[in-house]
Amino acid sequence: MNTPLSPLAAYLNTEGPRHHSLHPAALDHPGPVITLSREEGAGGEAIARLAGTILSERGPHPRPWLVFDDELAARIVRDHHLPDRIRAFLTDEQTSAIDDIVEELVGLHPDRFLLVQKMIETILGLAKIGRAIFVGRASHIVLMGMPEARHIRIVGTLEERAKRLADPSALPGLSPLSLAEARARAKKIDRARMRFIGHYFHRDIDDPHGYDMTLNTDRLSLEEAARMVAALVPDSTVPFL
Repeated sequence: MNTPLSPLAAYLNTEGPRHHSLHPAALDHPGPVITLSREEGAGGEAIARLAGTILSERGPHPRPWLVFDDELAARIVRDHHLPDRIRAFLTDEQTSAIDDIVEELVGLHPDRFLLVQKMIETILGLAKIGRAIFVGRASHIVLMGMPEARHIRIVGTLEERAKRLADPSALPGLSPLSLAEARARAKKIDRARMRFIGHYFHRDIDDPHGYDMTLNTDRLSLEEAARMVAALVPDSTVPFL
């Protein structure tokens, strides 16, 4: 029996191809894009930045690679003329039903469904330009139909991820975490991301069929992982076909 599509999955089926067909004529070869899905504490954000640097330095090109992580929320707010307070809700972490009720009571506008739809539109718009790395926010699902996209999952054991999160430099602006607190944070955020993907896209974030490569940062340094991510992309001086 076929699983019914979520409203956003159905939206992607129609909007994804439409946006993908709008590559600017001036960009003969806009270049590939990369999506990084990550377990909390596995180093996905750092790997994205390192891979972006490697790819930007690979050869002459008028545009560097750009990494869209928290910056994506600012871009969505700007592109869709939303209040700045909305940025706090533009995450890939599905909140609980209680939080959803609170949002309704405080009058979050636009509602979460529409915010996710605007997130999809922004990801599709940036992807058509190319040379972009998207961290999380279901980008591997949003761009699954894009031939130029490469999708990577970054994982690690809970214990190693907790050690990374407990490093005082891991979470700038926040008090250092104990190992127990880091484990709890990793499990909480992983569950929230799984709920986000399941609720809005009816997909399993851990489904290996959604990725071209899975990297385990228990066994790889962040630099090694970044080089492997960059290696999935052809030389920037050669058109990506």
